[in-house]
Amino acid sequence: MTLKKITMALVAATTMAMAGGNIAPVEVEVEQALTGFYVGGAYSATANDITLGGVNGFDLGTDATHNGFTGIAGYNINEYVAVEGRYTWMATETYALASDLDGNTWGVYVKPQYGFGDAKIYGLLGYGQTTVSGSALDVLDNEGSFQYGVGAAYSVTRNVEVFGDWIRAYDDSTAVNELANASVESDVFTFGVNYKF
Repeated sequence: MTLKKITMALVAATTMAMAGGNIAPVEVEVEQALTGFYVGGAYSATANDITLGGVNGFDLGTDATHNGFTGIAGYNINEYVAVEGRYTWMATETYALASDLDGNTWGVYVKPQYGFGDAKIYGLLGYGQTTVSGSALDVLDNEGSFQYGVGAAYSVTRNVEVFGDWIRAYDDSTAVNELANASVESDVFTFGVNYKF
């Protein structure tokens, strides 16, 4: 091999090494964005559709909608699956039939997700408990159930995403409270921000 060929080979090898050095941090940065821990905070509107039956054959009904705050902690296993925990505090609301209702709901979910550029859609499948109570009525008292929902998110920056979703937190036509059998459906609509570490 001539000196000229050796020199060209060294130049080519050096160029490839330098190019590789420039590309590596980009690959690491993308990988970090797709995996790892995240936390979030959100506004939630919890809609409780409550129908009381069995009181002298007379049905009572109320739609109790609560404003609240949701705290979120999760981990992106990869770009397609995450695990997530949530806790929602419901603000106290006053209703004629059910007095002052407040409560909370929490859940732990498997979160399948699929991205389209900076946007993604996802599902939420898991287990949680819901409490809805008031000064004159305990509609739900730590009732555990399967929970499910769907949502969408958009990455504003590498670390920050905004999202909106819906979760069916509770659904039971035979829930028992202190007054009568009840039909209760509890939906949580959440809009918030996640920060990815």
